[in-house]
Amino acid sequence: MDDEPLVPGRVYWALHGHRWVKAKVQRVVHRLDVNTLAEEEASELPPNAIGHVTTITTLPGGNGKAAFAGDGGLATEGSFNAMHDLVLDGDGNLYIADSSNRRVRRIDARTGILSTVAGDGEKGVSGDGGPAAKASLDGVASLYFDAKCTKLYLAGFSGVVRMIDMQTGMIDTIKGLPGGRSVAVDSKGNIYVAGGSTLRVRRPDGAVEVLADKKKAAAGDVTVGDNTKHLGLDADENVLIADDFGHAIKKYIVTEKRIVVVAGTGTRG
Repeated sequence: MDDEPLVPGRVYWALHGHRWVKAKVQRVVHRLDVNTLAEEEASELPPNAIGHVTTITTLPGGNGKAAFAGDGGLATEGSFNAMHDLVLDGDGNLYIADSSNRRVRRIDARTGILSTVAGDGEKGVSGDGGPAAKASLDGVASLYFDAKCTKLYLAGFSGVVRMIDMQTGMIDTIKGLPGGRSVAVDSKGNIYVAGGSTLRVRRPDGAVEVLADKKKAAAGDVTVGDNTKHLGLDADENVLIADDFGHAIKKYIVTEKRIVVVAGTGTRG
């Protein structure tokens, strides 16, 4: 926290995991004896003193108003509109699919400052080869980092998959890969996309393969649903599928090329 005495009732910046957040000090207990841990109430904790502090932390972000506002300021004072997904990079910075604002927003883990990393607010699919912040997006609903957090993949309602190079800030469309509601990327560079009633993969060599198609499935086969909200990967890099309308979590087992149900009965409830 700040290099000054900690006083109950005041708000300070504090490290919460990998993020800096605002914390209101509720109570300070000044420890008088480091051997016995005997404690005594104190009105403040002087710098370099040993003590225990209880706080209320305010995590990022948003002020509850559906709008686009707040870039350059604290995320807690910013406005969003219909957020669909969240991902963290290797430094704990938070990236947000701010869908109805047609942007990808970022909350800095150290400062709590909000910014836009992709999207100019206009509906469209433009800007390839240029800065992501000046590109047009359309309904970003899914975000996914590659294994090294050097590339951020965007999917949603635009019919394409976009990729942001995190080192240059440039954006491009993944060629030859039909878009979908959800995207995930494994450590080998395979890009998985779920859209409609299909699950596809784009291999590192550019080849695109349909892994599952509900419309072509045999009777009794477990397959993808009609509204896959999110994709993920398990420890073995099998593809986890959030089947919204099917009320189940499913898994595409890569080595067996089949889908199984891992959670849910298929009944809403």
